[in-house]
Amino acid sequence: MRPALEAVIWNKYNRFPTQWSKIFRQDTTVNSIYQTSQLTGVGLMTEIAEGAPVRFDQPVQGYDKTFKPRRWGLGIQVSQDVVEDDTKLKLVAKQGRMLANSAAETQEVSMASILNNGFTTGTGPDGVVLSAPLTRWRRLAASKTTCFPRRRISMSRRWSWR
Repeated sequence: MRPALEAVIWNKYNRFPTQWSKIFRQDTTVNSIYQTSQLTGVGLMTEIAEGAPVRFDQPVQGYDKTFKPRRWGLGIQVSQDVVEDDTKLKLVAKQGRMLANSAAETQEVSMASILNNGFTTGTGPDGVVLSAPLTRWRRLAASKTTCFPRRRISMSRRWSWR
């Protein structure tokens, strides 16, 4: 019974296209924690004359963050009598499909709450809400990112950027 019910659940679960995967990246780990540190980028290169020294840039360390993977779960209980009488009504399979719906909806709601709370309580790894104004560190990181100059650059007759 159990392998058949698991097949029903996973078959239904895999039919749901995830929306959150279009916005978020998912990393998997087998460890109890995941640690990351943030660094700013480096600035734009400068043109140097022949024999002139090369300018060096120093990235600035930002925040350190430790993530703990979360576990989610929900189960269904079915008595032996229901399993034996379930040949025509298929109630157990229906409950399995509802469990798959619950799993898919839980993922979507959990990920959407990051965006929904991005203006109030949902803090990111840097300790501020997602939509907060630029902090000192964010301004520094933004100033070191590479960008295209504002003047027109013609790559060929066919393609050009502004």
